[in-house]
Amino acid sequence: MAGAFFVAAFLTIFANVGFVRGSVEAFYEHPVLCEARKVVIPSDAPRYRYFPYFIEVYRCSGGCVTDPKTIHCAATNWNNITGNVVDPLLPTGLREISLVNHTSCRCACIKKAEDCSEFEDYVEGICGCQCKYPNQPPTPCPERFSWNPSQCNCVAKE
Repeated sequence: MAGAFFVAAFLTIFANVGFVRGSVEAFYEHPVLCEARKVVIPSDAPRYRYFPYFIEVYRCSGGCVTDPKTIHCAATNWNNITGNVVDPLLPTGLREISLVNHTSCRCACIKKAEDCSEFEDYVEGICGCQCKYPNQPPTPCPERFSWNPSQCNCVAKE
């Protein structure tokens, strides 16, 4: 109950100063879905020696209508865009730089098969690793260690 009051108060306050327009329902009607969006990035951070200081490129962002700790918006295609910037330290005054520009995106698992241990199998449907040995390890744990199926590893006994 207190959470709903806080959200309503937040939206009312910020709507009045122009930060938030609409209501919570509007967020459900028009979710911010995964797609390539124009963003502004520095051309030479943190030195800021090149001009222009900032350049527009496309980067994947947005939600995937699932748990953001499991699935995220990821680039599936990209290209490098190149251009000249002013570099006052060069005799010619120009430097060519190359930046990554996302051209298409999709929702993808954050965890990958290479993140699993030798005792785990990657399961695409859950975007995670599942222990191959839920009851006991393939080889006995060393002395003073015991098998922990939730960690899928031998852990020190307490």
